[in-house]
Amino acid sequence: MSDDPPPGRPFRMPEHIDVVPGLQETVERLQHETRFRSALDEILRVLDHDRRNPHALTLAAIVLSTSRSQQLHAEEPLTADYYKHPYFDPLACKCSNCENEWFSTHSIFSSDEMSVTNPIGVQCQQCRHTLCRGCYSKLPATRMITLAIFSDVCEKCGGKLGVPVLPTGRDPAWYPGAKVVGTVERILVFRQGPITPGREYLEFLMETFPSFFRTNTGISVYAAPHSINLVYLAQAMVHRLESEGYVGAGALERSSFIEGVDENQTKFVLAVVGGAQTDPVAPQIPPRDRRPTIVQRVADTLRGWLRG
Repeated sequence: MSDDPPPGRPFRMPEHIDVVPGLQETVERLQHETRFRSALDEILRVLDHDRRNPHALTLAAIVLSTSRSQQLHAEEPLTADYYKHPYFDPLACKCSNCENEWFSTHSIFSSDEMSVTNPIGVQCQQCRHTLCRGCYSKLPATRMITLAIFSDVCEKCGGKLGVPVLPTGRDPAWYPGAKVVGTVERILVFRQGPITPGREYLEFLMETFPSFFRTNTGISVYAAPHSINLVYLAQAMVHRLESEGYVGAGALERSSFIEGVDENQTKFVLAVVGGAQTDPVAPQIPPRDRRPTIVQRVADTLRGWLRG
C-alpha cells in the first residue's frame, strides 16, 4: 500500500521547494508564447513521476489561472481535459454550495494583507467554507463591497469570508480525459461506418483529447460496422492485442473506453491503454467476474473480422 497522500488532498505551499531544473524557464517561455497547453504538458511530464511535486503544482496553478481574455487569443488555449486532469485535483477551488470550480494563485502569493478586487470566489478564513462569486452574491446583504452589497459572515461558523481562497481539492472527475492518469501505451480508434478514419479525423481527436496524445504513442484506427457495439469491440481488440503480446500484460485493466459523437453525428470510441504505471481514478470496464465472459464472447464472435 502506498504511503502517498490522497491525490486530491488540497495543495498547500510548503516552506521549501526543490526546484525542477529547467522547468520554470520552459513554462515561462511557453506562457509568454501563449502556448498554455504545451506549458502544462511540460508540467505533466514531471507529475507523471512525482504527482505531488510542489514546484510543478505551483507552476500549474499559475498556468491554470490564466484569464479568459488571455485564453481567447492564445496560440494554444487550454481545453477541458487540462482543467479536469486528475493531477490538478489538489489545486482546484470548489464552491461548497454548487459545482463551480476554478483555480487560484492565492496559495502561492497570499499574505495577511491580501486584497483582491471582484474575486472569483471567497472563503471563510476560519473553516475554509468556499463560495463562488454567484453563490456569494446571493447571501443576505450586510455591507457594501466594490459597488455590490455582500455579506462577509460565514454561514457555517460565523467566521469572516474573504481572501485568500486556498485550494479545496476535488474528487476525481468522471469525464473523457480524466480516466487515464500517467503514460499511455497505445490508443485504438474505432469509428462506425465503412471508411477507416484518416489523418484529418486523428487531428480532430488530438484537438479534442490533447492530453492523450502528448507522448509518442502507438495509434491504430479501425472502421466498424454499425451493428457492432463499439465498446465491446474495443475491449475485444485490447484483449486480442494483449494475448498476442502487442501490449503489456494487464492492458485491459489499464484501459479506458471513451465514447463520443463527432460533428457528423457518427459514433466513435477511443480505447486508451494506460502504461504500466497508470493510476486509474474511476472504474474503467465491467467487474472482473463478468469481464472474461463479455470480452471472450465478443472476441470469439469477431475473430475473423478482426483478422481482416
